[in-house]
Amino acid sequence: LIKKLADKVSTLPENDFDGTKINSFLWNPTYQIAEVGFGDLSFLIKMAILTKKPLRPKVISKDKELWELVKPIVRYLEKTNPGKIHGTIVLSNLRAGHTVPEHRDYRHDSRDIDLLNFSNQTRRYHIPITTNKDSFFKNGDTTIHMKVGECWEINKGNIHSVRNDGPTDRINLIIDLVPDSI
Repeated sequence: LIKKLADKVSTLPENDFDGTKINSFLWNPTYQIAEVGFGDLSFLIKMAILTKKPLRPKVISKDKELWELVKPIVRYLEKTNPGKIHGTIVLSNLRAGHTVPEHRDYRHDSRDIDLLNFSNQTRRYHIPITTNKDSFFKNGDTTIHMKVGECWEINKGNIHSVRNDGPTDRINLIIDLVPDSI
């Protein structure tokens, strides 16, 4: 499956990887497959709480074949994480020679309790689709090399960084699983 996915990803036009869109992946180009909703996530969470309606993730990829390749991975992760549904799903391209500086994907000291609770309940998975031996993910004091096809759960609240010192791009499938009810 990962080989088929890598083959498919290699056919995606480079300009479909958006390096300018304001999203949670500011440092490297991403290809959006699905997202929780459009606009301010904090507002969407508050609306879901007030209306008692769950967030409705949307598959937004124009490439249906890509979604069909990703879907079994997503469904497996949903099955092994009861009470969770997919949220944002992206292909993240860390180009050769580039880095993502140390950061947290959300702030622990946020005053928005609803957003903080949601963020704490969200699980993020990285699955390398293409990589090279000189691409590393650092979480705190631990540095790892993620191999193609491995599935890593990342605590996005911890300080982390990524570097790709290799000669080829590193593309990860990133899947967020969010609470199916708030």
